[in-house]
Amino acid sequence: MEYNWTAIRDYRQKEIAEVAGFVNDIIKGNQHPEYFRGAVDMFRKIILLPETLCAEEEREFIDSMMSQDFATFDIEYLRNAVKE
Repeated sequence: MEYNWTAIRDYRQKEIAEVAGFVNDIIKGNQHPEYFRGAVDMFRKIILLPETLCAEEEREFIDSMMSQDFATFDIEYLRNAVKE
């Protein structure tokens, strides 16, 4: 099966921005550590999902996309943290 990785990348950027806000809210709130660990574990599974979907010849592109996704999360998380 072939995927439209450009559309998926756009979707993931929006998804990452939401997750960064969510994680920021958790950290600033009074959530139990297990809740936080579960949320981060789910985010990890979501962000690594393309590895399970790509063909071998797409691996380099997907690895680059995921690295960019993690960098975007870092930036979005920090942006949310300093805004409040």
